[in-house]
Amino acid sequence: MPVTWPEGGGHIGGPYLVPRGGEPFSYRPLENVLLVNEYAQIVHSAGASDKTRPSVILKLANKYGLLYGRADKLSAEPLSAWNHADMALTILLGKWADGDGAAVPFVFNETEVAQNTPRMDWEEGRERPVLLFEPKNLNDALKLQVAELYSGGAEARRCEYCSRPFVYGAGTPRRVGGEYCSPSCRRGAWRKRQGVA
Repeated sequence: MPVTWPEGGGHIGGPYLVPRGGEPFSYRPLENVLLVNEYAQIVHSAGASDKTRPSVILKLANKYGLLYGRADKLSAEPLSAWNHADMALTILLGKWADGDGAAVPFVFNETEVAQNTPRMDWEEGRERPVLLFEPKNLNDALKLQVAELYSGGAEARRCEYCSRPFVYGAGTPRRVGGEYCSPSCRRGAWRKRQGVA
């Protein structure tokens, strides 16, 4: 079910994302094998005090679901919850990118992850079903993906332009780390070198 920011959201911890009605549908955030990078890039492109942040978060919520609940089960989710999760993910990826990979299993094991129900399902072109984990919300999907990428041999580093951590290598379509987290940072670095504003 799609969500929206209601008018006049001046509440404590708010504004709040609320369901806007319609038919419930399933989100599949883990189909994006670089969800962690997309989340970090999009959310961090709008600073915590930036006026565009609520619209950026709304796009993510409608694309991947709510952070801590399901739109068809939850009455509201505050902006402050997104700010907290954003900070936690930044710290985790930052430790990994700065060479402290041991923090990944520690944080994963010490933080609460809702019960993720495993199931087996058939995929096209396979003779046997595959084991799938269905996270209950976006926060759990992000944590599961970080754990899966780390245990699968992926690497993390910091962008040379914006210092944001990003993941690359095994288990991702981005095989080479490169110096920049995104094409926009690559262009920004080029403009800086050229002295272009």
